[in-house]
Parts: sequence; structure tokens; C-alpha cells
Amino acid sequence: AMNAIKRGGQRGEYLRANKERAVVHKFNQYRYIRFLNKRARKRLNTKLFRVQPYPKNTPD
Repeated sequence: AMNAIKRGGQRGEYLRANKERAVVHKFNQYRYIRFLNKRARKRLNTKLFRVQPYPKNTPD
């Protein structure tokens, strides 16, 4: 994360200097959330995660 605080040593300097080269990745394998505790759904950060149905098994 790009913090407002300038720290992180050489690694932080490198990341800040090259942030225009950064590429956003979206990994689909982390798209599905299964709630073991059903009440935890209320505490879900919906800005980061959307509750979606599980994919259907299709015979190939």
C-alpha cells in the first residue's frame, strides 16, 4: 500500500519511485466467500468483496 508516511527504507523508496509501473491484478480464485459463521456476512467489507453465488458444476 502506498502510505502517506515516507518510510520503508530502500524497498519503500523503490516502490514509490516505480509506482507508475504498477499493474492491478484481480485474481478470480479468491472471488468466492463461504461463510461458516452466517452472522459474519453483516461485517463483510462490501467495498472490497461482493457476495456472489458459487459457480455451477458443468459436466465437460
